[in-house]
Amino acid sequence: MEHLARRALVRRWLAAAVMAWVLGGLVAEAAHGRLSGEVSTLVGGMVGGAALGTLQLPILRLRFWTGLWWVATTTAVLGLLSCGAAYVWLPGGLVVTYMPMWGHMGLSPANAYVTWGVASAIVGGLFGSAIGGLLGVSQWLVIRQAMPGSGRWVVMNVVGLGLGLAVGATALSWLMLALSPGRMTTMLAILLGGGLRGVVSGAVTARTLLRLLEI
Repeated sequence: MEHLARRALVRRWLAAAVMAWVLGGLVAEAAHGRLSGEVSTLVGGMVGGAALGTLQLPILRLRFWTGLWWVATTTAVLGLLSCGAAYVWLPGGLVVTYMPMWGHMGLSPANAYVTWGVASAIVGGLFGSAIGGLLGVSQWLVIRQAMPGSGRWVVMNVVGLGLGLAVGATALSWLMLALSPGRMTTMLAILLGGGLRGVVSGAVTARTLLRLLEI
């Protein structure tokens, strides 16, 4: 039964992460055009963060009571992440600005995928690690009294979001190289990027959560 409980918790945790990341992307895309790129991504990030915190809350309450501060901190930090991402990946941002330059470097298609993928992984990993640290600390402040030894939660958020954004950014870079811009490409990017970020970051933090909850 204990094994089944662990598997059920992991599935719920992963599902929460994937749904929240994808929902945030969909909301940001729906708001784009009505709002500026930075504001639309901020709104999408906050909606995704609110969804993530809300879906995670019942799982945490299986072992201890935590108030809505978990939701509030997750909402604020993921909103910040998404707003910051607008300056990196949206048109006019750091990565997209330099992508056309690489097209004039005489790279073969294979080398372009490698170069673009590595660069995106580095930027995504660094960006994700920074936000993971901020998210981990803010959530740790909520759970530190109820969960002894929860300092590792900060480390695992750094690792989880760092890896999650590195993998997601690499996949999105290859998608941008392979497909022409358009609504279908955008929707694929949201589903693929959000799904990968959710699975990777959720898997890393779920393992730590099991240890903290002693399941």
